[in-house]
Amino acid sequence: KKYNVKDKGILLFAMGDGNHSLATAKSQWEDIKANLNEAEKETNPARYALVELENIFDEALLFEPIHRVFFNLDRKDFDASLEKTAEGFSVKAVKDLEEIKSEINKGSQSFGYIDSTGYFVYTMKNPKSSTSAGTMQLVIDDLVPNKKADIDYIHGMDVTEELGRKSNNAGIILPEISKETFFESILHDRAFPRKTFSIGHAHEKRFYFEARKIK
Repeated sequence: KKYNVKDKGILLFAMGDGNHSLATAKSQWEDIKANLNEAEKETNPARYALVELENIFDEALLFEPIHRVFFNLDRKDFDASLEKTAEGFSVKAVKDLEEIKSEINKGSQSFGYIDSTGYFVYTMKNPKSSTSAGTMQLVIDDLVPNKKADIDYIHGMDVTEELGRKSNNAGIILPEISKETFFESILHDRAFPRKTFSIGHAHEKRFYFEARKIK
């Protein structure tokens, strides 16, 4: 399937450049080829990279959102920063994490906000970014460099809730990643913000560590 967004062109493939970084491989190749002649450049193995083509609509590929936790955050600073990312936003108080999960996946760009005072859902009006993760990255880029908060990226809603409820913290619950709008989002915003989503559940990441023990 081809994805076409007006004035943005057509996208056939998207590169997933996460833990196994093609950008790092390319940078290393640029260093190596500087010392090679033309013939050597054609055959040096460093000029190649192994890739795997995947159909993201395969049911075996599970896209899990990666949530955010702010530390040492004043909510007034958060709201002031968020105002810069859209024409406006609304805030709705809800009773628990389950209601957040229900509210943020209804279509409009929204996200959950959890702190020591309760549970809330923010809904954006005409945001600059096409995704909640993109909007949140704009907030992070505004708050963190100005030392108005610290940030961490969290796998799992329950852990995000637990950390967000602590004093001076805030947990940000991001909505599920829509495969239907996945490529359109790339065309609109270019690359997804760092740690937008993970393929698989948090507990599966243990294999990264276990594999290192295999000789």
